[in-house]
Amino acid sequence: GFFVGDELRARGIVRVDVGVDLQAMTSEDIVVDDVRQQIAVFLPEAEILDSSLYGELDVESKKGVWLNIRDLFSRDDGADYNRAVQELISTSQSAALAQSEVFTQARAGTVDLIQLVAASLAPGYQVEIRGR
Repeated sequence: GFFVGDELRARGIVRVDVGVDLQAMTSEDIVVDDVRQQIAVFLPEAEILDSSLYGELDVESKKGVWLNIRDLFSRDDGADYNRAVQELISTSQSAALAQSEVFTQARAGTVDLIQLVAASLAPGYQVEIRGR
């Protein structure tokens, strides 16, 4: 959990989206060889695309009473709320980075999608996916 001083402990669910940023690709990342009927795609690695709080963030006071943090900090400037959210997001991103299979699966799914699109748009062409 996350502690603000010695008085609060925050809990929440953070959604971490992992995938390949296709918008980062340029026309130079796709090379078409019409003579050999081959398409080479230079695909970026999978990465964390977005992370955000999913649902409510709850806080446990020293007394053990659960409060909705939005109500608690509505009387305040929200700095503690924002700090708690950022700490939870940072911890969740670190946990995601430690699980390489998530990135491998995200990239494999993107490769499958590119193969499917290429087969539809360029029948008869072989597609080779390469790293950048």
